[in-house]
Amino acid sequence: MKIINFTDARAKLSDIHKTAVSGEPVIIRHKSFGKAVLISEAEYREFAANKLKQDVAAIFDEFDIELRELSDR
Repeated sequence: MKIINFTDARAKLSDIHKTAVSGEPVIIRHKSFGKAVLISEAEYREFAANKLKQDVAAIFDEFDIELRELSDR
């Protein structure tokens, strides 16, 4: 994972973009705003899919009985 400060990232935006798209996450540090992580679209889609699976599993864990009762109606 590459770590770079905001000023350098802004000056080297094309390089930072290429790095993230190639699959290496980039952390950009900013004094006022904190840190941000840039990842490729493919990595984001994978993250979002995994997050959705976890959220659905959590809902079923919490409301399993109620959901089964509704489906049996």
